Amino acid sequence: MLDEKHSFEILGLRENASRADVENRYYVLLKKYKSGGEASLKGATIDEVTEAYNVLTGRVVVVKEDFKPSPLLEKMGIDERKARNWLHYHKWHIVAVVLGIFAVVSLMRAFLSPRPDFNMAIIGKIYYQDQEMITERLDSVFADIEKSSLDGAQFFNEQASYEMEMKAMVLTAAAEIDLFIVDKDKFVRFGKQGLFIDLEPLANELGISVEANEDYFLKSEEDKVERLYGVNVKESSFLKEFNVVGKEMIAGIRVNAKNPEKAKEVLKLLLAN
Repeated sequence: MLDEKHSFEILGLRENASRADVENRYYVLLKKYKSGGEASLKGATIDEVTEAYNVLTGRVVVVKEDFKPSPLLEKMGIDERKARNWLHYHKWHIVAVVLGIFAVVSLMRAFLSPRPDFNMAIIGKIYYQDQEMITERLDSVFADIEKSSLDGAQFFNEQASYEMEMKAMVLTAAAEIDLFIVDKDKFVRFGKQGLFIDLEPLANELGISVEANEDYFLKSEEDKVERLYGVNVKESSFLKEFNVVGKEMIAGIRVNAKNPEKAKEVLKLLLAN
């Protein structure tokens, strides 16, 4: 197996030659060989020229002189040098195949898994961890919820704030979230954008004290009338049970929720202390 230094010598190049120089030199030597045979290559055979080219362009792996092949592979009749070269040359093809298999498996799981029929998100400076335990409890408490989901964006780490902003944007704009729990900052921002429904007409049905939640009246950008877009759930025994903690925790139902009735039932649960 040629090393890099010898490969440069065979091609007649300096050791700091660029890949483009190697490519050009190889094709020049190929043309000379085709026109004049081995004599035109000044002592090197076409196989040596090709091997040198393959070494310098990464098409083969340069193995150290003290290389010792695996005894197991030898017993199996596998040439480890050739195997390494093949893997090196085809590594991106292998990666592409693996990624393709992963994508197919993910799609199959998504297709075969039951689609959530209630979605909740927690966004802001609110700590939570046990998403699976929360969703399992919701599924067991409500007979009409077959499968719930919980996602969110926690804004505690400044280094990850950009990623969390992007995730919050997806959850509020593209995801099928029915019920949000947010901090005061996010509540004001999303409320002014018209993300939540007015809860005042539902106050009696949901057991909401309008007076106790007067801080959560807002004017949206498209509606100049103040409306009750959220309710305080900081003291929710359900959230406390699962260690959901925040300085402010305000629940709101999405204005275009796909499962508004289920969102109302979950909100009732959050308000029950």
